[in-house]
Amino acid sequence: MAMPVAAYGTFAAASDRMGHVAVPLSGRLVRHGRGDEAIEQIRTHPEGDTWYAAWSRSELLATAGRAEEALAVLERHPAGNASLRAGLLVGLRRIGEAVQVLQQGPPPEPADDPRADTGTCSTEPPF
Repeated sequence: MAMPVAAYGTFAAASDRMGHVAVPLSGRLVRHGRGDEAIEQIRTHPEGDTWYAAWSRSELLATAGRAEEALAVLERHPAGNASLRAGLLVGLRRIGEAVQVLQQGPPPEPADDPRADTGTCSTEPPF
């Protein structure tokens, strides 16, 4: 069963697009009982501390029973993850904080959000 994990690792080592395999590799590592290795894989990835890696990293940490660390990761990147933060806070029995997070307005999207509307979209084909 370790072969799929090794295949991801081989591809990742030979590719400058590790981001495409970091999350699936981490999932495989977790399924093979290597959760700490999966967390480290995401943490040390060049994009491991970005807003878009925060969801995966926090999920791995929470699954490993490290909810406080998972919450800290999400708090560094609050845009678009209020429900995840609130869920972790509820799990930590910090209900008042969870309610407060959910009642806050959404923070602005990160400047490097590829989904952000920059106003430079063309209305001419091709879109």
